Amino acid sequence: MKVILTRIAPFTLAFVPLISAPNMQLVFAATYQWDADGVSPVNGGSGVWDGSSARWYDGSAYISWPNDAGPAADIARFDSATGTVTIAAGYTALVNSISFTVQGYSFVGADSSSTLAFSGSNCVVSGTVISAGATFSNMVIDTGDGVTFGQNGASTPFVFASGLTLSGTGRLNLAFIGGTYGAALFIKGSQANFGGGFSAYNSSRRSADIYAEAQDSLGKGMASASGQATIFYQ
Repeated sequence: MKVILTRIAPFTLAFVPLISAPNMQLVFAATYQWDADGVSPVNGGSGVWDGSSARWYDGSAYISWPNDAGPAADIARFDSATGTVTIAAGYTALVNSISFTVQGYSFVGADSSSTLAFSGSNCVVSGTVISAGATFSNMVIDTGDGVTFGQNGASTPFVFASGLTLSGTGRLNLAFIGGTYGAALFIKGSQANFGGGFSAYNSSRRSADIYAEAQDSLGKGMASASGQATIFYQ
């Protein structure tokens, strides 16, 4: 895998409403808070993400994950107690973005067909706290049209652990999103069939580093780094 260093434009990390054709009706993605026990108060934690269990709080009531796609794809927010979120066997969770208010959530597939699929535009995985990283394992991540993993602080990095498979044609980006502490993504296994490519971007003196720790971790697409970002690969 050859790493090409090139200058790319900064990423805009924002959740925006989109306009849906043909009636030009405004479609707003909603934000839902994860609550594993489905009982007030909202306190996050470990549980199964499926299509039927009412474990998501919409501000007034608990509902099952809507699984909307495209412009209507929603934002999943993970608060309070860190835990392990198991995506149900055979289930594809459609999401526009993921937001963390705590560090260290883990996402694991109940089996290797469990899928986290990014849908719509401006897809972002990031947090409102320093080092809001997460681990993903034994599942599929579909990058859709592209997704940015953003951090301010890499002491709890993003980790693509054993059994994680990347699919889709969208580029997977790592970006330092401001502050003082940098960003990091560790790719532990081969992604030989992934053609979306990777990029790392940082405009400041802080790092935004991708660590490709196995042969073919960077797949078969282009990998690029700019600013103070680096891609380390085998």
